[in-house]
Amino acid sequence: FPSHDIIVVELSPEVNPANLYLTLRNLLGQPIPVHIVSGIHALECSTDGLAPGIYFLEIYDENTRKKEITRVIKQ
Repeated sequence: FPSHDIIVVELSPEVNPANLYLTLRNLLGQPIPVHIVSGIHALECSTDGLAPGIYFLEIYDENTRKKEITRVIKQ
């Protein structure tokens, strides 16, 4: 999904944000340091300062041991 400076990940009520790990990766798979803010039903990941391009947001749930990867386009 397209992004300018903030990626918002909305969570369902049964998901505990404390059990989630977010990693932003470049096209080479290298982790990119980002600032993540945790809320009750959402996580915000700042992409301010990143060069425009394609990144991948990896979301890992420690409870279910499921991983989801979403393509992010920084504009």
